[in-house]
Amino acid sequence: MKINFTKKEYPLLLEMITMANWMLHSRCIDEDSRQKEHDTLRNKILSHYKEFAAEDLVEAGEEPDEYYESNKLMDHVHRNFISSYDEETFWDELTDRLAMRDVVRTLGEDQYVALDGIDRITKVEDAKKPYSNEFERHGLENVIIKLSTEK
Repeated sequence: MKINFTKKEYPLLLEMITMANWMLHSRCIDEDSRQKEHDTLRNKILSHYKEFAAEDLVEAGEEPDEYYESNKLMDHVHRNFISSYDEETFWDELTDRLAMRDVVRTLGEDQYVALDGIDRITKVEDAKKPYSNEFERHGLENVIIKLSTEK
């Protein structure tokens, strides 16, 4: 099988690969075999950059057959995709986790776990509303963390 890309599609493919690579490696501590497979495929796709006149988006590494996203591509992807994703994910995760914590505290863990899926979702969604409203209005301004002195 052969897949053909146009010169217009190749930069879009590079954006997608850069986002996937960032997701795969941004929080990883230990590499596993799947990452090596992804890296090999990424490198293979990047290696065709000259055929698509994408010299401004990909750079050759010091080793033979080693390729990297250029700073221009990385900056573009972070500015246009990753930053906004991180911003939205932060608020969603914070709201979700605080709401779930509150529901579990109110019901108790056993009763929370015993709820059917729809009831659990409904309770957490209801508990999210005050946090969502607060964060939309004030961001983190009113968030206070009570530090524990216990070891």
